[in-house]
Amino acid sequence: MSDAAASGAEGFAHRWTVLTQRLVPIRFLSRAARRALARPADALLSAVAVGVCAWVLIAPFAVVKYPPVTDLPMHAAVTSALRHWFDKSWHFRDQFELQLFQVPTLAQYGLGAILALFLPIAWAVKLATSLLLSLLPIGLAVYCMGLRKNPLFGVAAAGLAHGPLSQWGFVSYMGSLGLTMMGLGVTLLVLESPTRARILALGAISVFVFFTHVSRFPIYCAAIAITTLCMLPSSRRVLPVLIGLGPSVAIFVAWWLVRPRSLSAPIEQGWHFERISEIRGYLFQSFGTAEENVLLDRMGLIALGVGAYSLVANALVAWRKGVRRIAVGLHAACAFVASLTVVLLFAGLFFWLPMSIGDWWYVYPREITAACLCSLALVPRLPRNPWLAAPAVAALLYGIVMPMRFISARYAQFDRVTADFQKIIELIPRAPKLGYIVWDHSGFDSVAKPFLHLPAWVQAEKGGWLSFHFATWNANPLRYRTTEPKDVAPDTPTRFEWNPQWFDLPTRGKYFNWFLVRASFSPDAQFAVDPSLHRVDHQGTWWLYKRE
Repeated sequence: MSDAAASGAEGFAHRWTVLTQRLVPIRFLSRAARRALARPADALLSAVAVGVCAWVLIAPFAVVKYPPVTDLPMHAAVTSALRHWFDKSWHFRDQFELQLFQVPTLAQYGLGAILALFLPIAWAVKLATSLLLSLLPIGLAVYCMGLRKNPLFGVAAAGLAHGPLSQWGFVSYMGSLGLTMMGLGVTLLVLESPTRARILALGAISVFVFFTHVSRFPIYCAAIAITTLCMLPSSRRVLPVLIGLGPSVAIFVAWWLVRPRSLSAPIEQGWHFERISEIRGYLFQSFGTAEENVLLDRMGLIALGVGAYSLVANALVAWRKGVRRIAVGLHAACAFVASLTVVLLFAGLFFWLPMSIGDWWYVYPREITAACLCSLALVPRLPRNPWLAAPAVAALLYGIVMPMRFISARYAQFDRVTADFQKIIELIPRAPKLGYIVWDHSGFDSVAKPFLHLPAWVQAEKGGWLSFHFATWNANPLRYRTTEPKDVAPDTPTRFEWNPQWFDLPTRGKYFNWFLVRASFSPDAQFAVDPSLHRVDHQGTWWLYKRE
């Protein structure tokens, strides 16, 4: 090798060494690798837990092209608009304006748009949904770390990842719950030792909560405040948490000044303790089957069994070490009170909030899932010894695989039911003006009515216009343009999507040149009033018409 080549190689090696030393992720991975080699049993148990948890979150989406998630087609349409915003052939800019800060629900759409650069839109949206749902076990794991518990217990949160909230399509809300638990865990770590990295992590998580689900942010701040105050006798600290929350609170105040009025409405509050009978249904009852109740009972029994096992195992370990009396420290007592108070906060909101606030619907049912997820942090900590923790982790993994198998079977059934839809939309060209009417919701038993917005996948995959879009509520990062009204679909009244009889061909229907109808009967007579329309195809329960 020549002197010049040797000198160049040495220079490259030096620059690479400097670069790797400055990159925190590489240093972090190196540190993690050393820990794995030092404690291989812990590393193996963690790898298995993470692998099974990832499988549980992604497996249902792998067996279906269009999942039976009610709002997901609309979320896909918004995601596609961000992905193809600068492509004129998709015609998104013709009809929409962006309001990314006024309605900052960007985590799901932004992540999906980035993934759609490399993947088909359907898979990009499904993967973005799985990543947001993964914040539930990750958040609970961080919460457990803050409580000085084994973070492997975080896998338990995946058992409720595919519950009714996810089936309706409230994926951003589920992601915000995971971030809330993550923020609570980092708050506890900050109060224990306020390092710069922990304060920055709290600040980043708080900002992510804002941009994931803005209406959740005040409740998130209340939970952080409760935790900080409950920990005050032990930590004697408040300022580090205030510093961490400061940037996100400032952003929220700025947003409050420019928010759309549709995002704020009077709250009809009042206590409704009769809702206690509804808890089971809102936790895990998406398809109206008795099997779901059985699965929920089994998941609850597994969580209680793991807690009892952990108590006994920890007591035996303490007895072997000669500890005859287990003392509860001030930190543990304050942390328990803080966790319990947060659970009571969410449970109280479940009994106090109304069903709808302005255009926001299904409000109070969401809170019981938040309360249940945070209550998992109250379960006694898993044993530190990996061999003692392994049976408990195995039970938890079994507990989250059970509902996943049920959900996957239902998703696979929906894929078969929608084979006619997948076939008929192949005939629709790029960027259609599509009017869709869903008369028939039969053929697939689901509380969440997954056929309601199913035709929105056409806009997600081909662009163009829809007869109904979430932009009409002005509570979405997209809103209809106020200029060039000829490029905007006709306005729709409230609950238009639930009332197909309101779709009038001689008036609103004149704007559209393609019509997709789901009905158990032939709608030819209905479309015969306009002689320019003729049927293009009929597949199963779907009927396609075109304007000449």
